[in-house]
Formats: sequence, structure tokens, C-alpha cells
Amino acid sequence: MTIFGSWWTLSVFIVFIVIEINAWTSQKGPNTSISPDTTSVPTKSPCPPGFTFFKSSQELCYILVEDKHPYPPRCPYNNSLAHDYDPFLYEIFKNEVIWVRAFRKIDDVNLAPFVWTEPSERYGQTITNYEYNSVNLFLTNCMTIYNYTLRATNCSENHKALCIYSASPAKISRYCSDKNPGLSCINANLDIDSGNCFCQKAVFGLQTRNDVCDSLAEPRQLYQSLLILGGFPNSDTCWFGLYQMRMGNFLWSSDNSEVSYFLWTTETNFYYSYAAFVFKGNPGWILTPDRGLTCGLCQVSVQGELASVQTYFSTRNVEDTRFLTVVVTNPTEISNYFGRHFALYCFSNMNSNGLFEKITRYVPDVPTDTNQYIYKIFLTNAYPALYWCEGFSHPNMTVIQSKPTIAYYHNNVYRTNYAIHVFVRISINVDPFKTKLHVQATEAIRNMTEKTYIVLAVRPISFIIAGNGYFEIIIHLSTQRNDYSLTEEYDVLQNSLKGIDSQHRYIHNISTLLNSYFCMGSFTYSSGMNLTWPNTTIGSTVIPVELCIQEDGSPVTRTCEGNFTVGGQWSEVSGSCAQNYSYPQSLLELHGLFHNGINEYNRSDEILYTLVQNISNPLMIEFHLISQILNVLIKEHGKYDGLVLLKTVSATLDYDHDLMKKTQLKLNSTDVILNVVDTLTSNPTSSGFSESLILTDNIIIKIQDLSYVRGVALYKKSDFQKAEIITLYANTSEEILYDENVEAAVFIPNATYEELVTYFTDVNITMAVTFFSNHRLFNCDGTSETGNSVPISVIIPGLKSILFSPVIIAFKSNKTTDSCAYWQYGQNRLLNNIKGRWDSENIVTDVNRTRVICQSHHLTHFSVLVLGSSSGNGSIDLSTTDRVALEVITIVGSVLSFSGLLAILLTAVIFKRWRKHNGNTIILNFSVCLTAQMCLTFVADNIDVDGIECFVAAIFLHYFMISEFCWMMVIAFLQYRKFVTVFQQPTPHLIAKVSIIGWLLPLIPVAVVNIVSLGQAYHKNSYGLCYPTNNFYTYGVVLPIGIMVVINVSIFVLIMKNVCSRKVEAYGANGKDMKLQFLLALLLFFLLGLSWAFGLLTALSSKIFFAYLFCITATLQGFVMFIFFIVMNDNARSLWLGLEKICCLKENPDAERKASAHFSTTSISTLSGALDESKIK
Repeated sequence: MTIFGSWWTLSVFIVFIVIEINAWTSQKGPNTSISPDTTSVPTKSPCPPGFTFFKSSQELCYILVEDKHPYPPRCPYNNSLAHDYDPFLYEIFKNEVIWVRAFRKIDDVNLAPFVWTEPSERYGQTITNYEYNSVNLFLTNCMTIYNYTLRATNCSENHKALCIYSASPAKISRYCSDKNPGLSCINANLDIDSGNCFCQKAVFGLQTRNDVCDSLAEPRQLYQSLLILGGFPNSDTCWFGLYQMRMGNFLWSSDNSEVSYFLWTTETNFYYSYAAFVFKGNPGWILTPDRGLTCGLCQVSVQGELASVQTYFSTRNVEDTRFLTVVVTNPTEISNYFGRHFALYCFSNMNSNGLFEKITRYVPDVPTDTNQYIYKIFLTNAYPALYWCEGFSHPNMTVIQSKPTIAYYHNNVYRTNYAIHVFVRISINVDPFKTKLHVQATEAIRNMTEKTYIVLAVRPISFIIAGNGYFEIIIHLSTQRNDYSLTEEYDVLQNSLKGIDSQHRYIHNISTLLNSYFCMGSFTYSSGMNLTWPNTTIGSTVIPVELCIQEDGSPVTRTCEGNFTVGGQWSEVSGSCAQNYSYPQSLLELHGLFHNGINEYNRSDEILYTLVQNISNPLMIEFHLISQILNVLIKEHGKYDGLVLLKTVSATLDYDHDLMKKTQLKLNSTDVILNVVDTLTSNPTSSGFSESLILTDNIIIKIQDLSYVRGVALYKKSDFQKAEIITLYANTSEEILYDENVEAAVFIPNATYEELVTYFTDVNITMAVTFFSNHRLFNCDGTSETGNSVPISVIIPGLKSILFSPVIIAFKSNKTTDSCAYWQYGQNRLLNNIKGRWDSENIVTDVNRTRVICQSHHLTHFSVLVLGSSSGNGSIDLSTTDRVALEVITIVGSVLSFSGLLAILLTAVIFKRWRKHNGNTIILNFSVCLTAQMCLTFVADNIDVDGIECFVAAIFLHYFMISEFCWMMVIAFLQYRKFVTVFQQPTPHLIAKVSIIGWLLPLIPVAVVNIVSLGQAYHKNSYGLCYPTNNFYTYGVVLPIGIMVVINVSIFVLIMKNVCSRKVEAYGANGKDMKLQFLLALLLFFLLGLSWAFGLLTALSSKIFFAYLFCITATLQGFVMFIFFIVMNDNARSLWLGLEKICCLKENPDAERKASAHFSTTSISTLSGALDESKIK
């Protein structure tokens, strides 16, 4: 063995010497004896496997997907180019039937023309030159091409797809470059949406190869290496993620897998181990040491956030109406084809020769250093038209679209607009867009109406499928200013269209002529009364001129339905007039003032103010009439005292919130009142606001000259009327926004002020900030509710466009999921009246410390939304008195419970004999769990930062909350055995078994939540408590607790049924049955969590009565346990009093029976902190 060992050592030494000699000799020059597998290079195609390289004027990679399939074309990547992008390439496949990316949208109502859907310069353009040979129009909504001819095709047919991609790194790498500022990057493959980039990074000082980046580039396929060589021309030599093993194997660095191809240059020295790209001279791969180079190629993954686009139109002055403003959020996510133009396109329906047209071919270069890009489109039309923008966004080339906006150049020529509904009849095998039927119908309308000399423009708007072979074409007719009244103008147009069906054979008839803004006044009949309905804006619900109230006191109403496109049309009348309704005097006075008494001579503003003060509980119709009178007065606000109107609005904020909400949802009344305040603050001089600070009981207005100041802050006291207003100056530190005493603040940054100076030129800039004491003017039926933040209105008189730089609004809050929101009301982009709602679109929220900081580019009303909570009937508008009372009840109940639990724990510690009984041991475990849960709730509620402390507290709180319910379920089961299945044998190892349920079972939902969420489930929730959030709260807390509550409620019903029917031997049949049954029911109520019934009733009914019951019962759990298990238990009481010795329960059956009866009385009000995050306190 010794000789063998010596020979083995000598052999290894000789082999080592040979290897070193070969390595030394290789340093003298290139190794010319490398195996062919290492030096040979496959055909250098810059395309992925399966693709073909094609070069004419462009370098392209293409693949013909031979597997025929339905529409859409199944290309490998979403950024495929147009089939005919290169005419020389398409010439190769002209005899193939292939899909093209064009589509005609048909649904149950609308029919649209074919348009291009590919991300190119022709996206959205209407296609008119195509073959149509179908017997059914509705089955040919897609398009193929054969020999340069487009053909309407059934989308379910199977055809090939031609997929073309640019092979030029410079043209496909814009996204990677934009997402990695400061680095030179290219796309790692042809799929722009993959988010994989190769970026060049400089090496500094003594950095080694491993210090360059987290992950070196690994071009696993040959074409990727060719992309790198073409993407970084004339660059320095750079490392990438390939290395050589000592035995000559070449591996990728990330997973040590073998390389499948090679690109070595002839100068490669195989003595070294680390691969690098050479870009100058003889480009390719070489091997280098692990230091000494000046750059490395890094593999970088980028993840984008979907872009969005919105359009805005300002009517501040005539010049503003020349432009439509387009706002793009996350502009660098907008796809750019070939690195030339961004794939964002805008459209309008102003054209008389089609339903719509594209007004921009593309958007020019977008800056990469901003999250929001704003540009303007010049308007030429003097009549209203819809404008919208569409585009392609990373990731996945998602189509984004703005909401349509009505805009036009206001040059005092246009008057109003009408929607003409024309019915035409054509065969189902005829394509109306091939015959341009909508253009013919438009021309017929124009010819019939132009003789009235009031027509400004006529154009087709939409094609509607009416059924039974009929189509409905909606044609818009705009009139110019004239001397007719609106009613007379309507009649003139109506008469001019008579007989059109006899003159044009394809026109069946004109069904309706509707105004695009409102419903024309009309008359109806109800219960012996003629009702007069005034001209009403689309989207509005109104009451008749006559006083007409239903039996339940609500007014009879009617709604103007429709939109700008189809016109306004009356709905059916809602309700009928009560025959013998007794109208209160206040209603008669308001009705008389509204219809007959408003004028500047009788001081109608003072009369209204007096009426509002004298009405404490108005009817719905009274509150609505107040809003309507205010609306009439504000339209001539120069003739009335603005301060009186403001005091009137302030007085309405003391009315019942439920009434105000119902009136708003039915008649839009609080939005009307809100508009009164906005109008007053938009014109402070005309409103008579001579002071810079206007104070009323519920509204505070601060008017500031921005030449000297930059904002305002509200220090709210316990009473709103005593709030302190602080002026913020240009040199004021923004730290004041984080002052814990500041309830709300508005601040104009210097950049925003400079923009305002440019906007207003020589005019002094003023800002009016309005603070409201409550949210009663902000009513909606959405799914988000406001918290306790003070609503703010911010208005800069004269500013009617969005700002490039934001205004900052700060609110006090300690909830990390709060969100900034603005109140959207009045008219929408389509000029229809809408009911107000909170909206968070295009407003930035930053929750920092105890503040919510909002950044907005437009000015309106702002507040903070509590996301994920219901704002339906579940929200209670608590008065200050009720809020304080409920807080006091909660604090007192919690102190009593905690004291009771400590007394139980103290009893267990002092008296060993007490804790030997199984029932007392279970109560002890339950008490420990409750005590831990109460302490953890306090800790989790007072952690300010959503960090590791919050995470740990949340996990333990989650565990003890589930454990609490497990112990309650254990106790409920034992009570079931005691009172329902009376003659069961004792359970062996009872404590061990129930401990598994009480202490180990809760680990399951906690573990599942952590595993599924990867530790991301625990954060500060919407109430500032560290706890599971979102779906993890639903499935990890609510679901298991809900199951256990259902079980407990079922057991409670069974127990009480048996007890009340006297089937329980423990009670016997004596005169104390009723008392014992009551005590048992009371204890089981707390034990099984039935106090949560009051919480549910509170959420469903919004009644304060149930809120009081819930707070009282849900906080007394520990105290009730102390009363029943210590004070009312003879054995426990005797231990404390020292009056007698405790006998063994087995030797004292009476004591056992008493203990069992007492054991059945455990409380469970800790459910108040589990089933609803809002109650965990």
C-alpha cells in the first residue's frame, strides 16, 4: 500500500506539471490546436431559432406560423410589425392567406367599421378597400389578406400568421434604455415586453468581475450575442456571464449549465477563465482574468407599471378652447415602435365622412424623467365633438384608452346640438360601410335642413343594430346662433325633416329628434293633476312645477335619461300625487319663494336664511327646494349677499345626514348646494367677501393673495368654530405639513406658483380654501367612505385647466391604507349631469408618518378615503357626544375586563386547589389567551411604523385571536356535553385534548397565511392596527372565526332548547328554573360571542342604539367571567374569604354540580376585536 500510494502521488504530480507547461506555452500565442467544437461558429443569424433573417432596407426576423388557427394571429411576441411593413418581404408570402391585425367591433347594440389594430402609424384608421362576400354581416368581423387584397373574414376560420420583428438593437431597445437611466442598455431578445435587458456598466478601481453587477449577462442563444455586438459598437471589452472550468468545459455563471455555441475570436487565450465581449477590431468572445477590464455586461430585469391617458378640456376663456389637453401617466411605459414614435393616438368624431377619424398619427418623443407627460392638441371645429386617445402600454402591449371628452373651439358661432335617430333597412348580407350608408344618410339630412339657415354642421355618430333587418344611424346636427327660442328652433328642424323617407328609399323613417344636452319641457297627468316638467339637463332628476307629494312624503319625480350621443329622453314619472296630503307651512313658503318670490327687491336671500333656520327636520322636498332656491340665487350672486348665502349653506350642515344623503341620491341636492359654495369662492369680490377669513358655524373660508403667501393650515380644536387658521409663506418649511396638530393644510410649491404666474400674467393670483366641519355635502353610494378628515375645497379663481406642477394637500391620519380623493360632480366629460362621487384617479397619495400627503394637478374638493370599507348603510355619522360616550364605554368596559382577568389569574396562582379542577384549568387557559390578546391589541394599535415590530405584533395578535375562538369553541362543546348529552362518560385526558385545540389548532391558519403570502400579509390595516390585511384577513381571520361562531350559535340554540324544556337534570323542576335559565342564557351569550349580533345590526342599520349595545356587551367579557367564576362560585369565594376548606370535588357531588353549572358560564366578548378590523382596539 505504501508503494502504491507513492506511485499515485507521483502520477498526480506529473499530470499537474504537464497541465502547467501547456498553460505556460499557451500564453505565448493563440492555441491553434483547439478542438473544432470550440472554435467553430454556426451560421451567424441575428434571429432566434425558428426565425428567418431578412434584410432589405431594414434588418428583420420573421416566422410564418404554419399551424392554421383562428383570429387573432398567434405570434411569439406581442410587438410584431405589420404584415406589409417591408413590401419586399410580403412579396414572398403574397400567395398565402394570412391574418392581418384588423377588426370590426360588433356587439348586441353597436356596429363599427373595420380598423387597423396593429401598433403602427395606421392604428385606428378605418379600412374601406376590402372584399366582402359574406351572407351574414355579423359573422365577418376579422380580416385576412391574399395577394395584396384584404378580405372580411369569419374570426373562427383558421389561417396562417406572418410575424415580423426588427433585428436592429437600436430600434428595439428604447424601453430598456428608458427604464435604466445612466446605463447603456439593449433589449435581451426580440420580445420588448419580456423586460430582459443587457446593460453595460463601468468598472471602477480594483473591482473584479464579480463586483460589476448582481447578474452578468448570459446570451444563451447566438442571436443574443449578435444583438450585443450590434448594440454596443466600438465599446471597450466587457465581461459577461460565461467562464471556463479548469478541465476546459465552458459554463454559464448563474446555473453552471454548459454553453451550446461559441463565438471565440482568433486572439482568444484559453489560459484564462472568464469570458468577455470584444467589440473593436475582430468582434466576438475572448477569455480574460477576473480583473483588469473597464466594463461588464449586466443582465437587468425591468418591471413597468401600466400607463394611463386622460383628456381634459378647459373653457376658462376663448383661447383655452383652442386646445385639448392630454395627460399621460407613466409615459415611458407607452410602447414605441422601432424607437421612432410612441404608440399613442387620438381620435375624434367631428368628421362628416365617417363615424370617427384619427387626428394624430403618433405622439412625438416623450421625456423619460417624469411620471406625467402633458401635451396639447389644437382644435379647429367650432361645434362639439368627442375626443379620446388610445395607445399600447407595457407590459404585454396592453391597449389603454382615455374617457371620451367633448370639446370644441368657442368662437361664439355654435348654439346647441341635436341627435337625429334615422332608421334604415338593408339586407343582412350587405356591408353598410362598403356602401357608406351612414354618409348617404348624413348628406340627406344636410340637404333637408340647410334651407333653415341655422345649421352649422351635420355628421354621423354611431351605427346601432335595431333588429329585424333595421339599423339605426345617429346623426348629430349642430345649430349656429339664431333668433329662435329653443322650442321654436326645435319645431323648425322637426318640420324641415318631414317627408325625408319618401325622398330617400333607404331611409325608413326618423324616429326621434332629441337635444344632446337636456330633455325638452313636457306635461303629464297624475291623480287629477296636470304636471309641468321644465327643461332638464341629461342625468338630472326633477320635481314638477306643481306641488305633488306621495303618501310617504317623498316628491313625485322624473328623470332625464340619455347622453350627449343619443340625446335626452324623459323617463316615466316616478310616483303619483297623494290626494289629501297636508302640506306644512314651511313647504308652502319654500315652494312659493322658488316659483314666484325670488327677486332682488324682497331680499330673497334673507327670507331663505330665516326659513332654513326655522326648519329643524325638513322633508325631502323641502331640502331639495332649499337647494334649488340657492341655485337660482347664486346664478345672480352679484345681486345678493354672499355671506348670507354662505350662512344658509352652513345652517343646512346641521340637518339630518340620512335625509341629506337620500335627497342627494334621488335629486342631486347636496351637489347643487356644494356648487353654491364653489361659485361664491370662485368670485369672492362679486360675492361680497371683503374679509380674507370668513367664519360660519360649519364652514371656514380663507382667501389668500399668493403674491405673499403659499398656503394655509387648519389647527382643529374640539369645537370647529374655535379652529385656528395658520398662514403658510414661501419660506415656510414643508415640515409643518407633518405637524401632528395640523388637521389639514394646503401648500403651493414654488414650481407650481411659477406656473401660475405664467398662466395669469399680470393678474394677481388669489386662492380660496374652504374647510367643512363634516362630510354631509359629500354623499355617494360607492364602496369607499371618508374617515374623520376635514373636507377641503381648493379654488384659484380663473384657473380652469390642469397644472403641470402639483398642489400639495395634507391630512391628518394614522392609517396606512388611506387614499387621497377628490369630489367629482357636476357635468362629466360628456356634458351630462352626474351624481357626485369620490375619485382617486390621477392623484398621488403618500402616507408618511401620521400624515396623508396628496399631490393633485387640478383643484376641487379633497378628502381622505378609507379604502376597502363599505359606505352604504353601514356607516354611522356619529355626533361628538355619541363618539365621546362610546369611547368612554369602551375604555371603562376594557378596564373592568382586564381587571377581572387579572383576578382570575391571581386566583389560579395563589390557590393550587382551585386550578386542579379541569373546568377551572380550562377557564385559566382561556383567561391567559384573553389577557394576551388584549395586551397585543394595545401594542399593535400603538405601533407607528409598518416595520418588523408591526410584523411580529401582527403575527402574535393573529395567533391569540384565533386561539381565543378555539377556546370558546372548546367550552361550547363541553357545555353541549353537560346540558344536551347529559349521560356521557367523562373524557379521558381532557386537558391534553382541549389544549391541542386551543393552543395548536390556531397555528394552522397563521402558518398558511405566512406561507402563502411569503411573510407579506401583516401590515398596518385601514384602522392603523398591525394585523393581516386584504384577502389574508378575509381567509385567515374572518373565515376560521366565522366557522367557529356558527358552531357556537348552533350549540347555544340546542342548549337553551333543552334547558327551557327542562330536560337537564342538573336544574331539577323547582321554582328557580326561570332564574337559572336566565343566568345560563346570559353567560352563554358572552361565552359564545352572541354580542356580535349587535355589531352586525349596527353595520346593517346604521342605528346608534345597536352601537351602544355592542360596545357595552363586547367589552365586558373578562369582567363577566370574573363575576361568574370567582364571585358567584362558592368554592372560589370561600378560598378568598377563608371561611371553609375546599373539599375534593369527587367527594362532594353538590360542589361538582355547582362547579359544572358555573363552568357553563364563560364570556366571549373578545369577538369585538376579531371579526371586523374596525373593532379591534
